[in-house]
Amino acid sequence: MAVRSSKRFGLIVATAVACSAPISVFSQESHSVASLDPRITPETFSEDRIATGRDIAKGGSQAGGVGMKCMACHGLQGAGGGDIPRLAALPYDYLVSQLQSYLDGGRVSAVMAPISAQLTASEAQAVLAYYADLPAPDIDPPSDLDWQLAKAGEVLAYAGRRSASGTEVTACVMCHNAAGDLDEVPIAPPLEGQPTGYIEAQLTAWKTGQRRGDPLGTMARIAEAMTDEEISAVAAFYASRNPAEVAD
Repeated sequence: MAVRSSKRFGLIVATAVACSAPISVFSQESHSVASLDPRITPETFSEDRIATGRDIAKGGSQAGGVGMKCMACHGLQGAGGGDIPRLAALPYDYLVSQLQSYLDGGRVSAVMAPISAQLTASEAQAVLAYYADLPAPDIDPPSDLDWQLAKAGEVLAYAGRRSASGTEVTACVMCHNAAGDLDEVPIAPPLEGQPTGYIEAQLTAWKTGQRRGDPLGTMARIAEAMTDEEISAVAAFYASRNPAEVAD
């Protein structure tokens, strides 16, 4: 099965858990993500490489050991849980860019930064290929979801918001469109099924300057224009969406 190639241009929503110092390499054995062999693309991954990625997700990396296993937080099927984001069916190129962001300090996490640093380039390629190749997970909305809030978030996600003062919140679907077909820079992942707490944390990180690295400062600008209630509303809307149904 070929790994899905990303076809989305836009913005990224990223994890911000806790600060850690920038790290410039995957491990002493390998190059950083930015230096991965450009001849290796999602289309070139074999079933064997994807199987290796599954083993890494289950058992961790050579350098980090079993404590590195991705499934401990993200699940073997990549559905996430709690405030941990889903990885299944996210674009491979997007996942690569996020590991690099943990390494260079653009995304801050006391958990993910050291994990990213201990992955070799080949391990990173394999495990990211594995998660990108998974089908979109069947995730039910949270039992305590505020549906009225989610409805308000739907309006904002599809229409955005403009005010007389000129403050503008761009519609999320302009970039984070699960059905999109744009071929430029693949940095706008689908948001359907991501936990409310995860999306709230990432938008807040953009808003407060804890998250950086977005093209042209677009995500920072949008998040700064959003109220806390709007952030919660958008998060509730996307948490209400089942990735498997949207993918169909």
